[in-house]
Amino acid sequence: RRTTPQPMRRSLEHLLDDLGSAPVKETNSLLTRWPEVVGRDLAAHTQPVGVRHGVLVVQADDPAYGENLAWKERELVQRLAVVLGEGVVTGLQVRIRPAG
Repeated sequence: RRTTPQPMRRSLEHLLDDLGSAPVKETNSLLTRWPEVVGRDLAAHTQPVGVRHGVLVVQADDPAYGENLAWKERELVQRLAVVLGEGVVTGLQVRIRPAG
């Protein structure tokens, strides 16, 4: 059985949807606009990893930066609603990068 080829973006969208992740456009916007959302200083020590079922997973290189993000969760979710669209990110989970 032959199927019509799908554009790569559509295939990625289906895969991300199956994984509970944000769509490609929103994920790209999140990565490129992260410094705008959190500020350059905080962005230098944190990195968005992905969005799963509305929860943004962020890696911090130090517990102090992770705690800073956690304290700003409500504000960040509001900013991300403006940047990505309402409901794309509904919560935040911070992970600390292992040293070394």
